[in-house]
Amino acid sequence: MPQTNITARIELDKDFAAKFHKDILKEINIKLTQVLPMAVKNIRTKLGEAVRFRIMGSPEYAAITGGGFRGELGLPDGEARINAIIERWVESISVKYVKGKGSSLGSINIGILESDWIDVLAMGEATLTYMSKKGAKSLEWLRWLLKEGGAVIVSRYDFVPQAKGSRTGLGIMVKGGKGWRVPAQFAGTEKDNFVTKSLAGIAQDIDTIVRREVTKVLK
Repeated sequence: MPQTNITARIELDKDFAAKFHKDILKEINIKLTQVLPMAVKNIRTKLGEAVRFRIMGSPEYAAITGGGFRGELGLPDGEARINAIIERWVESISVKYVKGKGSSLGSINIGILESDWIDVLAMGEATLTYMSKKGAKSLEWLRWLLKEGGAVIVSRYDFVPQAKGSRTGLGIMVKGGKGWRVPAQFAGTEKDNFVTKSLAGIAQDIDTIVRREVTKVLK
């Protein structure tokens, strides 16, 4: 029996294509809304690890926790103080998923640092208070590092390395000289300091972490 070939052609109009595209985006958004909260939690944890690693790898961190610079700042407990401050930066990391609307698949918004440093400068660890012959004194060591640049901090005094009479066992301030300021290699301003320098490459970490964690939850 001879075979008959039957062919058919169905034209999909523009309205169908638009509706199909809209429905696909709707399903994707539903999926993202379900799984991204888990990714957001993991992203925040991993970013915290990256921030901690970068700041703790800075020359300033090494100097504050174990170098002679700790003596210049007058910090007997420099490591405990800077670690507490780093943890505040880690805890303040913000990662939020904003649900998409229409053709948008939404976004993941990330915030890491307070631009004015008010959050950490208000911490007790940011200022060392001690008693001198002239009464209570305060050393705003973190503000010096983050904002004061090369300005003179202690007029008519300079730092001399010596153990005798020192809170840190590393040195004391003695009268004379042009005044003490943060050494040039550690001096920072509000927009350019050891924290901003440490996190200069964090964008690459963010991209890698977000891609990896979103991929995990979409599998």
